[in-house]
Amino acid sequence: FYENNGMMILPPMALITVGIIIWVQRSRNRKLIED
Repeated sequence: FYENNGMMILPPMALITVGIIIWVQRSRNRKLIED
């Protein structure tokens, strides 16, 4: 039961995590470009 819930929750969390990582990388890149 918990495994099924984990599978249902995993995809959205993965997308959110990837989105945050990309956003952080963009912020760092902007700082590097400004410097």
